[in-house]
Order: sequence, then structure tokens, then C-alpha cells
Amino acid sequence: MEKQKKTIEIIAEREGLTLSGLAKAIGAKPQNMYDIRSGKVKAVSSDIADLIVNTFPKYSKTWLITGEGKMTNEPESVPVRSFSDVLLVPVVNLDARGGFGTNEVIEPEYVIEQMPFSRSIAKEGDFVIPVYGDSMHPKYPSGSYVLIRNVPLWREYLELGAAYVLDLVDDRRLIKNVLRSSMDDSYRLESVNPKYEPTDIPKRLIRNVFRVLMSVRRETM
Repeated sequence: MEKQKKTIEIIAEREGLTLSGLAKAIGAKPQNMYDIRSGKVKAVSSDIADLIVNTFPKYSKTWLITGEGKMTNEPESVPVRSFSDVLLVPVVNLDARGGFGTNEVIEPEYVIEQMPFSRSIAKEGDFVIPVYGDSMHPKYPSGSYVLIRNVPLWREYLELGAAYVLDLVDDRRLIKNVLRSSMDDSYRLESVNPKYEPTDIPKRLIRNVFRVLMSVRRETM
């Protein structure tokens, strides 16, 4: 139980979050975190582990639940055996806002450069964009980059609790954790930075949805 209790504390520390901040980031109740740490709950549940892995894909679900094996599935740990294993992903000049201000770039969209990723991580059609604003700090700080993937069937199904870039009909692009709203025709958008209050957005204002796969440090690509 000691190993299981410490996994959430290690995740929170690595991501620069308190336990309550970690709970908010993954869309869980803070009490879930405290119950695990105190030993009231004897193990990280599969549901909580799924929320953590959906938000922080680099961590191992098995490790979260059992404390055994490798903690992360970092991209750098994936062996690249040949050039055929590498996909060059375009970095485009469109930005995502952590807040609700105006985007730096509305149009035109063009490719700034290309970044290499293992094909075990990226797929054709993925792309990288910069993030501005501090509402998603420290997970996605202003000036960082994120690898994103289009979710074409988001109206039929969206995996809630994870971070997404929302392309709105008014040409804004927001990066937020997307959760279930109390209103059927809306989503609840939450920030990682606790100083920002959650807000609901009508689904009719959303044009496209992109899943945030991971944050990217350009100097390591």
C-alpha cells in the first residue's frame, strides 16, 4: 500500500501541483487524492489511474496502481531503429490560448518547421502549436508547445477529463481540460491554474476539437 500511496504524490510533485491541484487537473475530487494518501483507500483505482494517464500520457497505469515497473513511457525511451520509425510533424503558426483572449494568429495557417516524433506517439495529420496565456500553467505554460490530434467524431463521443484544444466558431482557439457540464448542450472548461474559475461553453460554439497528446520542448525534438 505504501508504494501505491506514493505514486500520486510523486506525480503531483513532478508536475508542480498540490494533491488538490492534481485532482483538478485530472477532473477528480480532491478527497479522492487525500483518501489514497491517508490509506483510507488501499490502492489507486483504475478509474483514477485512467484520469491521470489521460491527462499525463507519459505515466504508466500499471505503475500508478501497483507501484511496480517503469513509472513513465517517455518519448525519449522509445527506441528509434530507423528513419522509417520517425514521423516529421508540422509546427503551424496557429496558437491556442490558455485564457479567453484573442489569439495571436488568426490566419493564415502555415508550417514554421517540422519536428521528429516516433510513430508510436504521432500519426499522420497530427501537428504542433504554441500555447499562450497562464491559465493552463504549470502543465502547459505560456510559450510552450503541444502535440495535438483532431477528434472528428467529438459530437458523438469525447473522452472527458483530458486536455483539448477547442476551435470555436468565432475563430478563437482555447486549450482547456474538458469536463461534463450540468447542461446537456454544453461542456465545462477547467484550467490547471487554480486562480481561474471553470466555465461552461455551449457545444454549438465549437467548430473542431483536438486532443492534446503531450507538451513538447522544442530543444529536445
